[in-house]
Amino acid sequence: MIKAVIFDLDGTIVNNIPFHAQAFLEFARDKNTHLTVGEYYRKIQGRINKEIIPTLFGKKLSKEKIKKYASEKEAIYRRLYQNVIPMPGLFDLFKKIKESRLKLALATSAPFENVGHVLGELNIKDVFDVQVNGDHVNKGKPDPEIYLKTLEKLGVEPNECLVFEDSIPGIRAAKAAGMKVIAITTSHPPEKLKEADAAIDDFTEINLQKYLAD
Repeated sequence: MIKAVIFDLDGTIVNNIPFHAQAFLEFARDKNTHLTVGEYYRKIQGRINKEIIPTLFGKKLSKEKIKKYASEKEAIYRRLYQNVIPMPGLFDLFKKIKESRLKLALATSAPFENVGHVLGELNIKDVFDVQVNGDHVNKGKPDPEIYLKTLEKLGVEPNECLVFEDSIPGIRAAKAAGMKVIAITTSHPPEKLKEADAAIDDFTEINLQKYLAD
């Protein structure tokens, strides 16, 4: 029986992945580092900055340098991403989750500042019972750490959770934690998301009662 619903942020609550890709490309150009759009989707999307930055530069960097570079990239992203629009059906789904007395959580690789930017623009900072972001974990998706921490904070079992994710690493992380996952096709076509239990284009396609009855 489902007792909690967990949302990823980037590419799930909002369709902002193109802005992250653009920001990483601009950041890489500024640092004279090669990066293509395809490489972003294959190697970067869904992961945390403390893992992404060293990979991008192909060498060992100090913690201070990683933090500085990550801050620079995220500043570019927030400058680019100003028109924050929720995924279709998101607010209606939130309402149904609350009416069904389910717990609601956010589990995102995004850093604190980016989470605040998106949730603030959507005026939903207080909608979640639990929030876990990329600053709270040592290992990014596909490692299940972020979902295991979210489970602990929610006080529920893995089989009692329904997760919404868009990235392949995110789907793998949630599945590794033992959860049911519905993929959003913002970043990948359905045929690339077969590791999820189902795939949808947006939240208008969700029948929450169906999953509560399973």
